[in-house]
Amino acid sequence: MYYKTVKGTSLEKHLIPYESAYLPALRIPASGNKKGVLVIHGGYDSCMEDFHSVYRYLIKRGYEIIAFEGPGKGASIHKYHLKLTHEWEKPTIHERYYLRSTSLGA
Repeated sequence: MYYKTVKGTSLEKHLIPYESAYLPALRIPASGNKKGVLVIHGGYDSCMEDFHSVYRYLIKRGYEIIAFEGPGKGASIHKYHLKLTHEWEKPTIHERYYLRSTSLGA
């Protein structure tokens, strides 16, 4: 289902250096009038592919998506053996994509 969602898009797969391994990330450009960039990550035991319907909805409405799996999530634990941490400020997602400001929706 996930790969059908992103078929035909300019999906970019990235690896973000983190400690001695990597955090998997995706960049999906917006279609139509661009409104901004949204950074999406899951919680609990989720992975990037779990949000395919959200990505589809948002890119059609003009939002570029940057999705990543934090330490201890998805491929970061299964492929790179990174453990879950409460220090989510460590990953360099903002620096990698040159994001200047952030909001938690407030």
